[in-house]
Amino acid sequence: MSSTHAFPPNFPPPQGLYDPRHEKDACGVAMVATLTGEASHDIVAKALTALRNLDHRGAAGAEVNSGDGAGILLQVPDAFLRDVTDFELPPARAYAVGTAFLPGDDEAVAAIRRRIEEIADEEGLAVLGWREVPVDDSTLGATARSVMPRFVQLFVAGKGARVTGMALERLAFCLRKRAESETDVYFPSLSSTGPRSCTSALDPRRARKLATSSPAWRGNADASAVSAEAAPTATATTVPEAALARG
Repeated sequence: MSSTHAFPPNFPPPQGLYDPRHEKDACGVAMVATLTGEASHDIVAKALTALRNLDHRGAAGAEVNSGDGAGILLQVPDAFLRDVTDFELPPARAYAVGTAFLPGDDEAVAAIRRRIEEIADEEGLAVLGWREVPVDDSTLGATARSVMPRFVQLFVAGKGARVTGMALERLAFCLRKRAESETDVYFPSLSSTGPRSCTSALDPRRARKLATSSPAWRGNADASAVSAEAAPTATATTVPEAALARG
């Protein structure tokens, strides 16, 4: 049965399972991948282009540089992480890594880190080390900066014996959920494969990330520095130029 509903002129007519009455304004999401499965920095560059093209999909307040959140997710860039850490890492996929959003002053952050390390031990994981994520907040609005947490990457591996695959993923999942429940930390991801967040984001539970997509890609130095083996897939949130379509 045909519909008599008046549709905006830029929407396609009803066809198959598609009905423009179900169209809603929402955040934009793009996925970029290679059919060869070969990791490349080009994937990250395209994801960042997609992210910039999605600037119109994110909300902004009175400050044009304080928004409702933006960033990219990518698979764990093993070679890059080995270059920027000062502690030894097990073979790829034998460790899990995640970016912790840590609110509060130095004392509060230290207390959260201690508790996370205790939980890791209780869950059968060893903390390999922590890495401070380089951040440039010069492009963020005052509102975003006022609630910006500290960004620190946590690296964990099986305690005693080497653990990989789903066994490691399950341990990392338990650590992440307990840490988020028992402390004020937030992990976008904690995994041995990905996705790994690469944003200047704020805790999504409080305001997602109060940066718009334009400064987000500049706010985290890792996004520009991830090496040639970055990832065969990446996701940009708040994007398909082939898909890098505009919304």
